[in-house]
Amino acid sequence: GMTMPFIEKFDSGSYDTNYWNISPYGSGNWYFSTIDGLYEPCVAFSAPKMSEYRESFISPYVDARNSTELYASFSYGATMTGAADLQTLLFEVYDGENWNVAKEFKYTSNKEDLFYARVNISEWGAGKQTRVRFTAVGKNESYSIKWAVDNIRIYDVKDEVVESAPVNFKALRKEDGTVLLTWENIYETAVLGYGATPFPVGLARSNN
Repeated sequence: GMTMPFIEKFDSGSYDTNYWNISPYGSGNWYFSTIDGLYEPCVAFSAPKMSEYRESFISPYVDARNSTELYASFSYGATMTGAADLQTLLFEVYDGENWNVAKEFKYTSNKEDLFYARVNISEWGAGKQTRVRFTAVGKNESYSIKWAVDNIRIYDVKDEVVESAPVNFKALRKEDGTVLLTWENIYETAVLGYGATPFPVGLARSNN
């Protein structure tokens, strides 16, 4: 399996780099997006119209045999029009025999924000070779539905990032008058903006 901490930012633009898989095989509904994420690209899911669906984006095995307290963290978000209550993103962990739902996400925002999630997966993954997957589940009649996932980490608690002051602070004035502020925080790159668009695409905020 992959060594820990396992970090996936999708910078390569290919899920083959770190051996991700899609189920059902050959589905084109999970794909790489160059317009979403915390500094693009990220992986995204676009729901097929006029159908019920259940499709997964599956990580490689990660070697957590020496871990006693195992965590996963990632950014996620969604954009939808209509029937939001019918759409769910499951974060699941493989325990060697079965997939277990560790966290369930519903669409909660009418903006294209990305939220931060940190999940204790020790119950299913610590002390073994494990893997995780993101499963989009729902029923789509005719709506536009998209999930986005970025900056995935699987790590032992001893590898937790130590909190510190923001670093690499930058300011960018855009042509429309918006000022975009970026910095690196305890978990990942966070983006904040104000001006013409108060909260532009890519804002990372905690939703624990």
